[in-house]
Amino acid sequence: MSLNLTYQTNKNIEADQLKKLYAAVGWTTYIQAFDQLLLGIQQSLDLISVYLDKELIGLVRTVGDGQTIVYIQDLIVCPAHQNKGIGGILVQKIVQKYTHVRQLVLMTDHQEHLIHFYKKQGFHPTTDLGCINFIYQK
Repeated sequence: MSLNLTYQTNKNIEADQLKKLYAAVGWTTYIQAFDQLLLGIQQSLDLISVYLDKELIGLVRTVGDGQTIVYIQDLIVCPAHQNKGIGGILVQKIVQKYTHVRQLVLMTDHQEHLIHFYKKQGFHPTTDLGCINFIYQK
C-alpha cells in the first residue's frame, strides 16, 4: 500500500496540527511553551513538513547559519507512521540540501533504535570523532 505523502517547505503550519504532532511523540515541553515554539519555527533555517492527505504526520526543523553549521533541532514522525521511511526521507532532504556544509549536527536520546536510525542516515556519535558534546540546559 503506497502512502499519499506530500512534503512542504512552508513554515505556516496550522497550530492545532502542530500541537497534535508534538503531543503524539510526547514532547509536551514544547506544547507548554507553544508561543515560543511557533516563533522558533518561524525563525528556523528550514522546516520540511510531511502530510498524509491533509494531516501533518511529520517534520524536520533546522537551525544554524546554513554555511558552516546546520543543526537538526527537531525530527518528528507521528508514531502511527514511524518505521515507514518517512524520517529517513526528511533527514536526507536536509543532508542533500546542505552538501556544502561541513557540520550537520543533532542531539537525541541515548536509545539503541535512535542510534541505529541516525547511523543509518550517515551520522556518527561525536565520541567516534574524539569529541564530546556539552549542553547548558535550563
